[in-house]
Amino acid sequence: MDCFEDIRRRLTLGLAKIEAEKCERAKLVQFNSFSREKIEYIDNKYKEFCLKRLSVRARRILPVCFGNVQTIIQWFEGSKDVFVLKFARTKHSLTFEEIFDCIQEFKNIYRNLANYTEQQIEAERYAEVFPFLLSYQRDFVSEFQKDKGHLPLFFILLQYFKKSEDKNIQQYSMFYGLLEDRCWSIEEISKKFNCSKESVRHNLKGKAVLKKCQIKPPFDWSIYDFSNNNVVSENSSIYKKIKEEECLKCDFKSFIALLILTFPYDIIQINESYFAVSEDVLNLCELARFAKDVQKALQNKTTTLTFVSVLDYVQTWNSIDEKARRIILYSASIVVLESLNVQMDNDGIVTIHPQKIDKENAIVQILEAVNTPLPLDDLLELLEKEYPDEKWTSDRVRFCVAKSSVIAALWKSKIYALKKWDGVFFGNIREFLADALKKSEVPIHIDSLFEKVVKQFPDTNVKSLSSTMNNDQYHRFSAFENGYFGLSDRQYDDVFIPVASEQRFSFERRLQMFQEFVETYKRFPVYNSGELEESLCRWYNNVCRGRAQISKSQKQSFDEYLEECRRNKYPQTGFEIAFMENCNRVKEIILTYHRLPTRKEEPEVFNWLYKYKEKYEVYEDQRKIYFQNLLKFIQSYGFSL
Repeated sequence: MDCFEDIRRRLTLGLAKIEAEKCERAKLVQFNSFSREKIEYIDNKYKEFCLKRLSVRARRILPVCFGNVQTIIQWFEGSKDVFVLKFARTKHSLTFEEIFDCIQEFKNIYRNLANYTEQQIEAERYAEVFPFLLSYQRDFVSEFQKDKGHLPLFFILLQYFKKSEDKNIQQYSMFYGLLEDRCWSIEEISKKFNCSKESVRHNLKGKAVLKKCQIKPPFDWSIYDFSNNNVVSENSSIYKKIKEEECLKCDFKSFIALLILTFPYDIIQINESYFAVSEDVLNLCELARFAKDVQKALQNKTTTLTFVSVLDYVQTWNSIDEKARRIILYSASIVVLESLNVQMDNDGIVTIHPQKIDKENAIVQILEAVNTPLPLDDLLELLEKEYPDEKWTSDRVRFCVAKSSVIAALWKSKIYALKKWDGVFFGNIREFLADALKKSEVPIHIDSLFEKVVKQFPDTNVKSLSSTMNNDQYHRFSAFENGYFGLSDRQYDDVFIPVASEQRFSFERRLQMFQEFVETYKRFPVYNSGELEESLCRWYNNVCRGRAQISKSQKQSFDEYLEECRRNKYPQTGFEIAFMENCNRVKEIILTYHRLPTRKEEPEVFNWLYKYKEKYEVYEDQRKIYFQNLLKFIQSYGFSL
């Protein structure tokens, strides 16, 4: 009986096996009719399932006996006993039972996968590979791959950086504006992540960030051909093409932030323009420094031609051949043209034309053209006519003359001439008179001196000329009778009789001399000066104190003239004179240098100005008026104390 039961059991198993094989053969025919992509997808799912479900021993046997779905389809409806009987030896029976149970579990998964359409399989595959993409983004990727034959890698990488939770990638994305419309500064990023600026700078290095990227499988970036693009700019055709085809919603700075992660480029910035420059080019030439030097030359607004050659920035000529030279020139030309709007010639030289005229040279040209000294008003008129686009003012002309080594004013006048001209005297009127008298062996009459002087000093007159020589502080001049003047250090013929210094004058003559002095020097005479000035000072004090014997009418005429002097605000004392001279020094500094006195350049004037700023109001004489006028003058030029 035992033998019979054994035979019956074997026959039953055999019949079950035959029936199962017929059923699964039909399923195998169906499986083979699937597309290659669908078979590959189901097979990958099977392997993933088995790796998760089986033990280590079973996983070792699986690739040998049941390496793909086709080998296990026939056992979906089979018997475990038949399965174990066919494959297992005694010691492996438990392992094959485990494999059979795994196959039965996968059977339900297979039935679902077998009903998937091609579109569903593709969507599932993209969802597994790119879990950070939304459904409509996966649809775009799918359509793009069908149309172009490759994935939109820049689009995918951009979406990954936007969705990544890795802090290093987030910092990189924030700095280059990948997350939003604005770019964060390093300081803002360091505060947000509570880290140092140095660590942020480290994370901004593209290669360090790329190591954090978890996109799998790795992209094949060779589908993009950047081999002929040593410089990628916002106007590059390859950038425009990629942005349009892959629908990239980012600016150029964000794009090159992705580009440098996968291609050998570095970013340089000039003004608001960004460029991705090949590392090979940057190893040959300091392109960024060249562009910034061109930028500085443009900002300096020079008055002469400036030349900047890119070949001066080549790092080593040993590795530069003709091809490399052409690459450097072409790359540099793109950078300076698109960032600074300047052209570079075929030799790699940028020529920067004068950004403004040389005002000093313009004045020199005008003076050379007229070949005669010019008053300020006439000079301004000619400058405005010759250079109508330039703004000309009296102060600008005076400033140019003050710093010029070839132009000078005729003493303290507003008449300007070239220093190289012969026959033009630049000293003061006393120096001119001394020079004229040196050339003569005999004294010269005042009228003859006036004829010589008036050509150089048209604002003078005979009376002021006489007063000027009589009041020379160096006592260089001697007065002779009948209106002749000579030099005090010379001996003249006895026919020229010197005027006695103690000669007494009438009140009317003294008043006239006093008036001439005041009108000439715009101040009252003081002691410690020339002999005549000291004499006039003594006479003035004697009249004021009632020591001079004069009539009431003479005193009235004297007082009337003093009142006129007060209206004209002439300094009457040594204190007022010194005070006004300091006021004039401040004005001269402002007119010449267009600034207030400084502690470094004019310490004496600086200390005086700020000292009397606090105390000028206590004065009851004209010093208060002088300082008030000075403050108004300072404010009129836009300054304040």
